[in-house]
Amino acid sequence: MDGLFYAASAFSGDLSRWDTSSVVDMNAMFASASKCNSDISEWEVSSVAGMAYIFNGATSFASDLPAWDTRSVINLEESFSGATLFNSDLGSWKVANVYNMQRCFSGASTFNSDISKWNVQSVLDMEQIFSNAISFNHNLSAWNIQSVLNMGAMFAAATTFNHVLSSWAINSNLDSYIMFNRACSMEAVNLPRGLTPLRTGLDSCNFCVNCLPNGGECLNGFKRQDPINYQTNNSDDGDDNDIYDDDEGEGAIKMKEIKKEEKRRKPSMIKIPSSKPSIPVSTLTKKFEAQL
Repeated sequence: MDGLFYAASAFSGDLSRWDTSSVVDMNAMFASASKCNSDISEWEVSSVAGMAYIFNGATSFASDLPAWDTRSVINLEESFSGATLFNSDLGSWKVANVYNMQRCFSGASTFNSDISKWNVQSVLDMEQIFSNAISFNHNLSAWNIQSVLNMGAMFAAATTFNHVLSSWAINSNLDSYIMFNRACSMEAVNLPRGLTPLRTGLDSCNFCVNCLPNGGECLNGFKRQDPINYQTNNSDDGDDNDIYDDDEGEGAIKMKEIKKEEKRRKPSMIKIPSSKPSIPVSTLTKKFEAQL
């Protein structure tokens, strides 16, 4: 079902009775299907491995999905990115096999489900997972993020998020940054052990650090060095420049590591097609629209 209703902007049919028990791929299934909001809460999805982009840009989708059995899912990249009305309870989802959560809730402006008990021990990539998720504000301090290699812009512009994450046990191989660019509700951060701040000048709302001598430098994130604590405050609006600092090419090295690990972890018996369909609306989709 990869890309089945991709960009089917007029589709709004009833899919509640579909038997999806044998489906293994739902990548981009409803991506950019801007009117689709069918009740699919009772779908059997225990065999599905790929859910990347499944509701990406599905701006009307708001179905409740707490009963979905996601035990087989390995990829949640951009699953709800831009799904602006989605706010289902996903707290009971099983995500122990997921290796990619990049931009999973990016731009999901209504989403505020308590996913604090998710088992994320297998995740390698959390880049921008909550970027622009302006309603999200749950304590994720219990997450086991030791396997994560990429946390770039993880909470960028998550303007409501204000939890301290000092209990996180950082992967000793983590060379990227945990970013809080424009996370303007943060009032203090107690950095996890082994991390030090990444300062970026006066780019506002990036954790403007008030304990520094001039009170003007900003904490844009942090990287692995010696342990240190900072008290922080907010400043006025500004642009989103300098979210990344990759002068030494660490980003390229980091992505090579992630891609290598992705290949190792993907189950060999499951072939996951591309999550970005090349055909906007398939002939099969048009047939379904005609029948429903």
